Amino acid sequence: MNAKLQFVKLGSSRGQALVEHLYLWPLLLLLVLGILQFSLFYRNKALINHATFQAAREGALNHAFRAPMMLSFLEALAPVYMSGRDPNYVNYQLAVNDSFARNFVDRRTGRTTADSEISGVKIEILTPNRPVFDTFAIDMNSLVDDCESLPYESRPRRIFKSRCTEQSYFQIPNDNLNIRDATTRTVDLGESGTVEMNLQDANLLKIRGHWCAPLDVPLVSGLIYKATSSLVGNDWDQNWVEFYQQSPEFLEHPMASSCIARNMINRITTEAGFTWQTYYIPITSDAIVRMQSPIRCESVEPDAVDNCMNF
Repeated sequence: MNAKLQFVKLGSSRGQALVEHLYLWPLLLLLVLGILQFSLFYRNKALINHATFQAAREGALNHAFRAPMMLSFLEALAPVYMSGRDPNYVNYQLAVNDSFARNFVDRRTGRTTADSEISGVKIEILTPNRPVFDTFAIDMNSLVDDCESLPYESRPRRIFKSRCTEQSYFQIPNDNLNIRDATTRTVDLGESGTVEMNLQDANLLKIRGHWCAPLDVPLVSGLIYKATSSLVGNDWDQNWVEFYQQSPEFLEHPMASSCIARNMINRITTEAGFTWQTYYIPITSDAIVRMQSPIRCESVEPDAVDNCMNF
C-alpha cells in the first residue's frame, strides 16, 4: 500500500519540467533578443555620437555649411548598412549609397531628395545662429580658387598657386583672433532673451544631429516601440495624424514626425510583402568644435545674406 501510494505521488509529477520549460523558454528568448536589441541601440548611439562629431569637424572646415556636414554625417552612419556584407571597399561604398538612399539625401549635394517629413536624418546648427551671425559678421575679401579659369598667359607662374582673384563675403572672421576686437557684445535672441558673447565665442560651432535609428531585432523591436509609444498615449491601430493630435509631448522631438512617417511607410510595404517590419525611434547627439574657417551664409550667391540655408 505504501509502495503504491509512493508510485502515485511520483507519477503525478511527470511532465512538470515540460510545463516549466514552456514558461521559461519564451521568456528566455525575449530576454536574449532584448539584450541583443539594446546592444545594437547602444552601438547606434555611439555611432551617431561619432557621426555628429565628424559632421561638426566638416562644418568647421567649410564655413558652417549644412550640406558638407550632412555628407559627412551620412558617411559616418554607413556601418549600420554594412550588415550581412563582407568588410571590403566595394561593400562599404554600397553601404554609403544605402545610407544616403534610405534617408532620402542626395550624395552629391547633401540635400534631401524627398519630403523632409520622411528623411531619416537632420542637422541643427545651435550656434552660431542668425542673431549671432548678424552681430559679428563683417564684409571681407577672400581669395577664391579660379586660376584654371583664367587664360594661360594670365595665370601666376608660382607653382601650386590656385587663388587668383578676390571675392567679397559677409562673414564672421576666423583669422588673427588674438588681435581682433574681443569686446563682449549683447546678442538679442528674440523670445529666448539675450546672451553675452565675444568673437571667440562666435567662432564655436555647436550642432545637433538627429537620426531615426532602426530597431531590427524581431519580436522585441515591436514590443519596445509599442511600449515607448504607449508612454505618450499612442495606440498602434490609430493613424499617425491622430497620434500627432494626442501626443504633443512626443512631437517636441525634431525627428518625431519623420520617424512616425517612416514607420507607417515601412508598415505599408511590409503588408504588401516587399520588406520586413522595421521600427524607427529618434536619437540625438551634440558636438561642439572651434571653427577653422570663417562662418558664412550658405546660399547660391556668395554675397547673399537674406536666405541662409545653414541658419
